[in-house]
Amino acid sequence: MSATGVRTVLAGCSFAGLELIYRLVRRNGRFAPGEMTVIDPLEAHQYIPLAHEAAGSERGAAKLLFDAPAFCEAVGATVVRGSLERIDEERRVVVLDGGREVEYDRLVIAVGSVPDVPEQFAKATNVIPVKFLDSAQAIRRRLHVLRVGGASVQRVVVVGGGLTGVEWSAELAAARVDGSRVATTLLCANVRILPTFPISIARSAARALRSLGVEILLSSRVAAVNAEHVVLQGGIGIPFDVVVWASGVRPNPATATLGLPLTEDGHIVVNTHLAVEGRKDIYAVGDCSRIMDARGKAWPTMERAIEAIWEGAYLARHFADGRSGDEGPPLRLRRDFFYGISLGRRRGAVFYRSFIHVSRAALIFRRFLRWAYYARFRLLARKVGV
Repeated sequence: MSATGVRTVLAGCSFAGLELIYRLVRRNGRFAPGEMTVIDPLEAHQYIPLAHEAAGSERGAAKLLFDAPAFCEAVGATVVRGSLERIDEERRVVVLDGGREVEYDRLVIAVGSVPDVPEQFAKATNVIPVKFLDSAQAIRRRLHVLRVGGASVQRVVVVGGGLTGVEWSAELAAARVDGSRVATTLLCANVRILPTFPISIARSAARALRSLGVEILLSSRVAAVNAEHVVLQGGIGIPFDVVVWASGVRPNPATATLGLPLTEDGHIVVNTHLAVEGRKDIYAVGDCSRIMDARGKAWPTMERAIEAIWEGAYLARHFADGRSGDEGPPLRLRRDFFYGISLGRRRGAVFYRSFIHVSRAALIFRRFLRWAYYARFRLLARKVGV
């Protein structure tokens, strides 16, 4: 039992979960024994916004990893390696893979999301879904094997015209794998790339991609993937060596096993206090959840790291102030905020509404944010560690 008498179990330790822990410790100091238990299957936190950089550089991956379990233990949390499998709400127990049980007084679910790949393509060995670092490293290994096998040009087809597709296309087109360029084609199902952003931003990004040699095919939907071609609806075949699937994410499949209310696409439904309606002391944050207002309308969140960080910070205030459920002020919806995007290895962009600034400085700033993000955790661990 903790010093506060409240045992919090956090399932998942990515952006939302790490922020919750960080903010609670900053407010209240080191966790007392039993006060915070973190359940996570991963050995390290991955800085997903820059994961594409590991596809273009062998040196990139190590900089994008943070020893989250060591940080949690340094601030007094108990770390349990495993995955959430189900919740026994009557007994207030979570059951992990392997059958281990962990008791809770307050449960926070932050299990994140996974790439959303249609079933007919998910098992294809030549299709690599991207989000995490292992995907970037798998792409680089595949391209290296092609180069060793004598290929002078490696052909990559990227599926998805959103932010992920744009960033991975730019990174691969700008990269040189064993001295060889990567011929990159970007397939976008919409009439323009970045369809959810202002047209000025989409045009600037398209110009940057074309300057890197990226071939952009708009209004192009994938019908099939065979051994040598991505076949579009209409029968046109695009030759490839590697297919990079960058067309969105879906909630972690674990959400379907928990017995909680879900949206049609599998997100855990929470209110504007991040609490699961009708479930005592159960909350969900980050990509695995969807916020619904009092009218039952989903918030227009974009499943980005910064929004998960805001949710973690809000929940920390909520708990630190002794609130539960719908008590206190709700989370504030931020409709407009700055955002950064990588456009290859030498340029990035920062945009806000219809304003966009493209420069090398923008890319350097994004990398600085990654360094600063991890630095504050290290500083806090040194401050409160024993």
